[in-house]
Amino acid sequence: MPSSKPPPYLVADHLALDFLNSICAPTGEMIDWLDTGEEALNWLIESQAVEKSDVEHLQAPEFSQLLNKTADTLKKYREDLRIKLLSRKQEDLDAIILDLNSILEKDTLYYSIQNGETSAGKSLNIRREYVSPDQLILPIAHAVADLICNQNYDRIRNCDGPTCTIEFLDTSKNGKRRWCSMQVCGNRAKASAHRQRAKTS
Repeated sequence: MPSSKPPPYLVADHLALDFLNSICAPTGEMIDWLDTGEEALNWLIESQAVEKSDVEHLQAPEFSQLLNKTADTLKKYREDLRIKLLSRKQEDLDAIILDLNSILEKDTLYYSIQNGETSAGKSLNIRREYVSPDQLILPIAHAVADLICNQNYDRIRNCDGPTCTIEFLDTSKNGKRRWCSMQVCGNRAKASAHRQRAKTS
């Protein structure tokens, strides 16, 4: 059954932070895209955390209960990760790494070659075999591992919108990105500033 929720809000410039933002209020009303197993699977597909063709079989009725349980696991992991990641404390970072290692050791990655018409057209791809819904946490764990190992931890920002809960990775050259999106919070700030100028003029 199609969801009545809007498309996921994917503006963080990193999957791990988009995962934190899978519950947010970009327009004032809190929305959770991981409410059910089906919604969680759709979010993972929309965010490109998983390939649709790799996980379509998990929509079968026999996986329904386990898929809902996985959604609950993802939500719990999301909120635990939010607290520890944003605290910026070393002991919390150590706890994140400990959790990640226990998840990543169960991974089922394998390599495959995509054949092309020429030797230059060939590509080596990393794939994952999803046997059960509980493996859907794996691409999120990989993203979190990349965030803390390969990205600038100090560039994690919270949107300056007064009621916005969005986190993002500031990839701007000057490191001064303020808004989750100029189309949403940025425009609101501009409109508010314009109203203030109009009142005082």
